[in-house]
Amino acid sequence: MDRAAVVQAAEPSNPRGEQKIGSSNLPSPVLLHQTLLSRRDPYHVHQKVLIFLAGMEAFHTLSHLLISFTNIFPLHIFGITFTRELNIAAFAINALVTLGLLYWVAKTKK
Repeated sequence: MDRAAVVQAAEPSNPRGEQKIGSSNLPSPVLLHQTLLSRRDPYHVHQKVLIFLAGMEAFHTLSHLLISFTNIFPLHIFGITFTRELNIAAFAINALVTLGLLYWVAKTKK
């Protein structure tokens, strides 16, 4: 009896037909890394990064909007005085940056 037959006989049955790599049902990190690299398309990665940044900037915009409804102005932080008008300007700039990032995402190759 060869080694492969002994190993196969020693392993428990696999009812779901999962492919075993090593001693677990999970793929090895090397195989997973090679699979991800083979699927990597520079435009796809670029688009995912832009989507993440647009979401991050949208959250920042939303935080400026929610802060404007509180009654905390003027706010003094590190010697700088933030007023309601400055917050509205920050909201507008962040909203424009968010829209610009979303437009950039829409224009990237799919």
